[in-house]
Order: sequence, then structure tokens, then C-alpha cells
Amino acid sequence: MNKDALSRVRQGWSIASGSLIKWLCPAVRQEQMTVPFKPHGQPFFLFTFRFVFTVLICYIAILGLAAVAKADADVVGALTGVKGGITIDRPGHGRVAKVTAGTELRAGDVLTAGQDAQAQLALTDSTKIYIAPQASVRVNHYSYTPDNNKRKAFIKVISGKARFIGNRQMSRDSAFIVETQSAAISTNRPFDFVINAAPDATEVLSLFASVRVKNASYLIVGTIDLAENFMTSVAPNRPPSQPVVMKARQRKEYIREVR
Repeated sequence: MNKDALSRVRQGWSIASGSLIKWLCPAVRQEQMTVPFKPHGQPFFLFTFRFVFTVLICYIAILGLAAVAKADADVVGALTGVKGGITIDRPGHGRVAKVTAGTELRAGDVLTAGQDAQAQLALTDSTKIYIAPQASVRVNHYSYTPDNNKRKAFIKVISGKARFIGNRQMSRDSAFIVETQSAAISTNRPFDFVINAAPDATEVLSLFASVRVKNASYLIVGTIDLAENFMTSVAPNRPPSQPVVMKARQRKEYIREVR
């Protein structure tokens, strides 16, 4: 919900609440802000009924506005490109019925590309995520405040290959973290990197700038800063492998499905 829509909802609620107060006690005038305990000419039981009913209406309206605000806050981005069979599984709601370009993605949604399918996702800070065929990604947490240019993103690549591109310089206390079953990749700068998550190991290729790579388990010691055009592999219970440079042909082949 944008600011204009939210303003209209609040304005409508203000008008409705004023009407409810007048209905609750006809003796109340616009310049009188308090409701008499027992209005003149109105049976007490009727006043009590109307009072309780009004309170319930107010409570339901507040819950509704809170639910709308929460749903809006949970939106992390939207699909900008869809090819083939793409599914979104939403916790507590099941599978999204129809997934097309423009479909919103919420925190906790599992985005999966079928065989020969691809998807492009744009987060609210313009970060792009490309999903390769048979890959699955979940945005566990995401927040972005343009006022101070602060971003907090925690993303899980459940399986398959995905590419992450972010061109904006964020505040120093920002964080962009992507995890797989075996690896954790983090950065606080503009980035472009590819992850290929397999059961036996996770491959990480940095296409622009550098990213920090370590094992997903805090018990495994060993962290490397992966430079541009270098690649590493992280196996379960092992630190990242020694980085190797990728030749132009290898690089092109590696990112063919995520561009």
C-alpha cells in the first residue's frame, strides 16, 4: 500500500468514526468531544449496546489496518521476468495461484524455477536476482530504508544457481548476506556474483568487486575475500577452497543460465 492509498484509508476511517460517534449518541454535537454517560432521552441499555458495538467496530478496523500494513511491509520485491514454470510457495497460504511478471514476493516465500524455466526478481532497492532452471531461493529477511540508504538482506539459495547484482552503495551498517547449505557470502558494496548450490559443495564466482566467503557453520574457521573473476568452492564442514581465476570462456559458460 502506497502513501496515497494509506492516506485515503485513514481519511475514510476518520469520517466513519465520526459518524459512529454521532450514531452512538445523537446528543453529541461537533463541538462537544465527550460522550455523556447517560444521554438524555436515550435508554441506558441502548446506549450501552451501541457503545460496545462501536468499540468492536473500532477494534476490527484497527486489526484490518495493521494486517494491511504488515502485508505491505513483508513485500520484498517483484518478479520482472518469468520464463517457463515458476512457482511461489507462501508459508501459511500455500502456493501462489498464478506467477507472472509483476507478481510480488514476500519475506519467507520460496521461489522455484522448473526445468527450462528462469525468473528475474527486483528487490525494492533495485537489487536484481536471477534464478536459473531448477533453482530455489528464499528471502528470509529484507528491509530497506531509502532515507538513510540502509539495507538488511538475508537470502537462502536452497538449491541450484542464482546470480545477484547490486549497483548501489549502501550505508556502512548495511548487510547483504546469502547462504546455502554449506556457504555464507556477504558484502556491503556494489556486487555481482553467482552461486551454484549443490548438496556436495557450493561454488561462488565473483563477477564484479569482491565478496566475503566462509562456511555457513560458525564452527568452521576460514574466510576469504573473493576478488573479481575468481571462483571458490565451499564443501560442508570445510573452509572455502583456494580461489582460482576463471578464463573468459569459462566465465561465459558459467553464467549462461543467469543473465
